[in-house]
Amino acid sequence: MVISTRPTANEDLTLICQHRVAMFCDGGRRQPSELKKMERSFREWLKPRLKDGTYFGFIVEAEQQPRR
Repeated sequence: MVISTRPTANEDLTLICQHRVAMFCDGGRRQPSELKKMERSFREWLKPRLKDGTYFGFIVEAEQQPRR
């Protein structure tokens, strides 16, 4: 397995929002209406910050390699 790390990009908006919702679900917040409202607000907040670089993070990706 090959693991790579890269900086966040505009294209990661949905991935980051999905991760945040999953984090809150794992933390015990499971009300769909609450999570939907939170995700919508966070998405609006995050979009311009990803674009201008003030929100920064890393995405770690695992790529499965064929067995030899």
